[in-house]
Amino acid sequence: TAARGGAMASMKRLRLENNNVDRKGAEALAEHMQEALPVLQELGLSGNTFSDSSVLELASAGRRHPTLRKILLQGLPLSDDFLREMPALRETHQRPQVIVG
Repeated sequence: TAARGGAMASMKRLRLENNNVDRKGAEALAEHMQEALPVLQELGLSGNTFSDSSVLELASAGRRHPTLRKILLQGLPLSDDFLREMPALRETHQRPQVIVG
């Protein structure tokens, strides 16, 4: 990605709250996060427009990321079924901490 080796390579916290990040943007971030943001520790995506499947992709990508500790996902249009299953997701994803609501 264009960010590799640049200013974003040393970024530890990325805050993209309320930026109209949609499903495609969330999926692209999940796909390139480890390469483009190798030392990222906290990812803030609260208040955007993606939902269930993208949250799962981000959580999965976060699990593979060596330094990511927290993903903030409050205020997303998540289904009631997804929110009911969230406690099980938290148990299987010890790191990073995924915060929704």
